[in-house]
Amino acid sequence: MRVLLIVLFTTFIAACNSSNIVVQQLNFRDIQSDLVVTDKNSYGCEPPSLEDIKHVIRTGTVVTHREVHNHFSTVGCSVKGTTIYNEQRMEFTFEFGGMIFLSNGQIIACGESCCMQEGFEYCTYEKHDN
Repeated sequence: MRVLLIVLFTTFIAACNSSNIVVQQLNFRDIQSDLVVTDKNSYGCEPPSLEDIKHVIRTGTVVTHREVHNHFSTVGCSVKGTTIYNEQRMEFTFEFGGMIFLSNGQIIACGESCCMQEGFEYCTYEKHDN
């Protein structure tokens, strides 16, 4: 347990000292959603494709709530779904600002590298030097 805490703390410190968010290889499979849109602001949001959600999972990064606050915008439109992550089925919410909120508390966001795909509309990332 102590070794795990040391590894986690070291990883956290290394990530905090870096100006770039570290891309992790995330182990997701069997991503499912009925793509029914929750539209809190009555924007008339069209549903994303499953490929859009998979793009964020493939190229996004795990971020903190603070990073969401500092670098991303929420839109108020979202869809819910399920996936298998590290061999456990879990629910997620895909927020159209390019963020996936997992039921285990993790957040995956479409950051700098994810937003590089031309025409990808679910990107609200803004780089700020904090």
